[in-house]
Formats: sequence, C-alpha cells, structure tokens
Amino acid sequence: MMRRVVQLPPRRVANEQAPSDGFQVSMPSVEKFAPRRKQALRIEQADHREEIQMALITWNDSLSVNVAEFDQQHRKLVALINELNDAMSVGKGKDVLGRIVNDLVAYSKTHFKAEEKCFARFEYPDTFNHRREHVIFIKKVAQFKSGLENGKLPLTVEVLSFLSDWLKKHIMGTDKKYSQFFNEKGLK
Repeated sequence: MMRRVVQLPPRRVANEQAPSDGFQVSMPSVEKFAPRRKQALRIEQADHREEIQMALITWNDSLSVNVAEFDQQHRKLVALINELNDAMSVGKGKDVLGRIVNDLVAYSKTHFKAEEKCFARFEYPDTFNHRREHVIFIKKVAQFKSGLENGKLPLTVEVLSFLSDWLKKHIMGTDKKYSQFFNEKGLK
C-alpha cells in the first residue's frame, strides 16, 4: 500500500457557490471497503484538510527471508520508515523527525550487527559485499540525520523514497540470497 495525502478545498457552507476555477475529486465508492475502512484508513482533519494515510511499505511474504529473527527485525525497520512517513505527512516538527531518524539509525546498526554475527558464525560466502551495503546505508542515513540536525537538509519525499526503496531492494535482493544458506545451516 502507498500513503497518499489528498488535499481537498476548504469546506463550503450551504448556498455558497464553488469558484469557477475549482476542481472536483472523483473517488470510487468506499462502501465496498466498509468492513475494513476503520482499520485501513486513518482520516485526520486539520485546517480544512483531510489526509488519508496508508502504509508506505506493507509487510508481506515477499519480504520474508525465512529466518524468523531477521524477519522480525525487518518488520521493525519497515515500521520505523512508516512512522517517519506518518510524521512527515502530518507536518511533525524537527524533534519528532529527529527522534525517528535516530531510532532508524540505531536499529539499523543493531539489525546489521545481528546479520553480520551470523555471517561470521556460519562463514557466509558473500559477507564482504553484503556488509559493504550495510556500511553505505548507515553512512547515507547518518548524512540525512546530520543534515536534519544542522538544518541543511530537510527530510523530503526523496529521502523517504530512498529509505523505502533501499530497504525493499536490500531485503528482496541481497538478504534473500542468504535465506537458503542459513536455512541449510539450521537457522530458520
């Protein structure tokens, strides 16, 4: 699922005419989604704006690496990126965004350390290349963090896209390569 913010024009009072340059939003009926509507959508209203938010990354079986510990850690990373997206979508302040980015950096390091410990323990043959990706990611996120703290780099949609795309590609590409290897070593 994607998160989408829909900005609607200010609400009108009865008998008020719509401006001639206004626009209309056409959306399919949500009645067919009624049973899950409360779970799937969070609608917030502020300053005549309605926001509909859905997960930027939704965990599903295609993201599983078939190693329970790593799947759980990947879910946490997905949750942090979704939390960052939520905070950005509703205009949370620098302090809140900074805390989430700090959590993302810290948890990424914890997760990478856990993977790399297993690489050493089981002598994973692609350790060098895999670890290099971890180092590059940590450096990049540290740059985002530093830029945010110094006010030189705002967190943007491009930054969020990088984080989301990198995580999905890393899990589905690089991490999936170790699934069978670790499973054969008894790590599931």
